[in-house]
Amino acid sequence: MNGMIDFLIRASICLLLLYLVYWFFLRRETFFTIVRYYLIFSLIGSIVLPFIRIRYQVEIYGNELIGTQDGLPDQTGLMGSLEGLSPTGVIGIVLGAIYILGATFFLSRLIWQVVILLMNIRTSGFYVVDKVRIVENTRYTVPFSFFHFIFINPQYINTGELENIIAHEKVHIRENHWFDLLIVELSSVVFWFNPFVWLIDKSVKQNHEYLADEGVIAQGYSIGRYHSILLNQLVGMEVLCMANHLHYSLNAKRLKMLRKEKTPKTRALNIIWAVPALLILLVAFARPVYNSAINAGTGERAVASPDDRTIKVSLTLKDMNGDPISGANGAIKGTKLGAATDKNGKMELTISETDVVVITVEGYETAVLNFKDISGKAAKKKKDTYMVDLVLKPKSEELTDRERKMEQIKKEEVPVRQKMADEAGNSDGNPSDDLVLKLKEFDIMIKELTVKQKKLQQMKDDESVNKEELAIKDKELQKKIDVLKQNRAELEKELESKK
Repeated sequence: MNGMIDFLIRASICLLLLYLVYWFFLRRETFFTIVRYYLIFSLIGSIVLPFIRIRYQVEIYGNELIGTQDGLPDQTGLMGSLEGLSPTGVIGIVLGAIYILGATFFLSRLIWQVVILLMNIRTSGFYVVDKVRIVENTRYTVPFSFFHFIFINPQYINTGELENIIAHEKVHIRENHWFDLLIVELSSVVFWFNPFVWLIDKSVKQNHEYLADEGVIAQGYSIGRYHSILLNQLVGMEVLCMANHLHYSLNAKRLKMLRKEKTPKTRALNIIWAVPALLILLVAFARPVYNSAINAGTGERAVASPDDRTIKVSLTLKDMNGDPISGANGAIKGTKLGAATDKNGKMELTISETDVVVITVEGYETAVLNFKDISGKAAKKKKDTYMVDLVLKPKSEELTDRERKMEQIKKEEVPVRQKMADEAGNSDGNPSDDLVLKLKEFDIMIKELTVKQKKLQQMKDDESVNKEELAIKDKELQKKIDVLKQNRAELEKELESKK
């Protein structure tokens, strides 16, 4: 019910603003066709615009979160949240019942009038005159058109007014004014409580008569004669919803419009005033999507779009052997939010229905999950958190740059023990020879570590490598090299002393 009330409020605001554009800029102009389409657009647009929600990003930092409730800011757009205007409890039920009763009444009235007209056509029959279906009846005094039928009282059949009357009603039929009336009447059923929908109803029907009058005069009929016929229609008659009445809005303004000079074509540009009105409505109905930079490292969405339902997800990543995968990154696409798996392969995220989670980790295929995927993959739900186990497949393609470099280092390593064993086998037992072999062993070990150190230094430009981890390994290698060089220097002194 709250959603329906929210829609009715937004649509009513659209009706108000769009009707004001008509009242101030189009009401007095004589380009009736443009006015016709604008009025119908106002009704259809007022129904469609509330469903168009433009989203814009809002970054929230630290103390900006103070004063929020449930992690959501108090403001939800330029207009603020209209949900607060939605009555609840007994008042909401009463207002809802009143609205339904009103809508039912106006819908029943519309259906009843249409049924009466259809029954009249069935009982009275019709005949065709100049490709127009004429229905003679005594129930209605003043001529009118209904869809493709013209209802005429027999009193007009043998008068000189019949030709002008048929010409007037044929314009309504030819230009399909019944379609406009259908839109107007259905809108009146939905927005029966809104005075602006009735004002638009009146303006549409009045504009139809302007169009018909203009069409009759354009066919060469005398303005004076036609003016007199209109004055003769000043009699009382029931006004039907889905009919175009010859005498509708028969006042000084309509008679004045018959003789009014045509509005300059440049005045048609007044319709451009509808553009800022539409922009105001789109901006007013726009919804913010809040991103919190302060929680970007943990994956917690401090605030989210008010339109989206959010859920908490606990992801556990494992490899094909069932071992946890640590250091995997889970990022919400299009935002700065994300998290990383701990040593147990776990990460926690808060996502909305429109979010897409991209999971990347070196050596494994990238996984993409959305709200539906997570709900479907969830093995269980613990309180408000979805518990999801996800198995990542290793990359089936060639090794990554880092893996290729590590393989290259391994291939270039010298099998120290094997070489030392071979050289030891050729020794004749001389102590000096043993010292020489040990010096060679130190040289090979130093060379091996130096090669590793150079390879690590070459990996500094690789963005996928952790720079801090690389620096630590580099220092460890340098320390080992320094120790080996020191031991080699001592061994070399010992060898010199024995010579």
